[in-house]
Amino acid sequence: MKIRNFGALLAGFAVVPFTAFGALADCKTNGLSPMYLGKNETYRLLLTTEPDGLCPIFFNAQGNGVSFTSADIAEPPTKGRLAPAGHNDFAYVAPKVAGADAFVLKICGTDAAGTGCNRLEYSVEVK
Repeated sequence: MKIRNFGALLAGFAVVPFTAFGALADCKTNGLSPMYLGKNETYRLLLTTEPDGLCPIFFNAQGNGVSFTSADIAEPPTKGRLAPAGHNDFAYVAPKVAGADAFVLKICGTDAAGTGCNRLEYSVEVK
């Protein structure tokens, strides 16, 4: 599986570009390692973007036996905005000024490791 928009690999699903909102910011994420939904793990990620930048987060099942049961905002950002943008999709809009932000997504489903949920804890750097 590929995270095409963020350049890291995942086992079971991928984050891919989401362009329905128009112009996108230069958003970069790092910190992902192979991930399996059935392991019920927490992943810490760093998202870097520009002030008022729009960052799409799109989860797409790729591979045999991968299915999502839910994708939810577990903890909203304190400064920016995060909203569902379709099935397993999210749109994060950074605050208008540089600084730090954070949010948490909870992704649940079934894959080769079984059935479960993972927490994706995003630390955001707005530069």
